[in-house]
Amino acid sequence: MPATIYNFPERRTYYRGYKIPLYTEEEIFLTIFALNMFGGVKENVTENTLESYDPIEVIKALLEAKSCFALSTKSKHTIMNILKSIETL
Repeated sequence: MPATIYNFPERRTYYRGYKIPLYTEEEIFLTIFALNMFGGVKENVTENTLESYDPIEVIKALLEAKSCFALSTKSKHTIMNILKSIETL
């Protein structure tokens, strides 16, 4: 009996991306601070290397920093603004 070959269409994977706009120096500083303190990264995050990190890791670090008792109310407010401005692509 001859074999029948079935050609199924390729499975497409859709990746969801995130855009995290950082407009002020304070927003950049707090994002770098959050990654260095709560991101679990092995090397120091700098302004030059910030773009190479996974946005989900950045979001997790910002969420953890938001609940940190050592930050001022103004800093927590800035972190909340960063989290609110995140766009899904």
